[in-house]
Amino acid sequence: MKPKDALSLVGVPADLHAQAIASLALAKERNRGLTWHKLKVRLFRAGKIAKLLKWGDERLLDVRPDLADWDIEPMTNITAHGDHGPWVFTQDGRLPAPGRWLNPDPASAEYQEAVNDPISQRYFGGAHPRSPEARKAWYRRNGGAYLAWRRGVPVADRSSS
Repeated sequence: MKPKDALSLVGVPADLHAQAIASLALAKERNRGLTWHKLKVRLFRAGKIAKLLKWGDERLLDVRPDLADWDIEPMTNITAHGDHGPWVFTQDGRLPAPGRWLNPDPASAEYQEAVNDPISQRYFGGAHPRSPEARKAWYRRNGGAYLAWRRGVPVADRSSS
């Protein structure tokens, strides 16, 4: 089936077909090589990323801007140690509490809360979310997504592309 036939089938008006096809071509171009990039980061760089991050670091991008494309997407609710944990209400909505689970003392209540978190148990095997083991696991699942985010078009800017 030709693209114009598919667009007609789903009800896209004929006067928008050229714009829709151009948009699909742009998406295909921006997507080129992303799967390989993410696989490479997740399979071969996750351990290195975990070693580069110190306990208090929130993102690889903050520590090594030159390696930003290896990082996860820069969203307010995702950090180098996951997207779970205590949340707070702010002007911008409900966001992860800043500087969460910073206490590296295994005897502390904060540390125990972190390792007993159901997501830490399920995905990190009970390791602290800021530990190298947990961060390696996190980047194995999510690393390399920054490049996809960088190549994307923000929703507010769609009309300018």
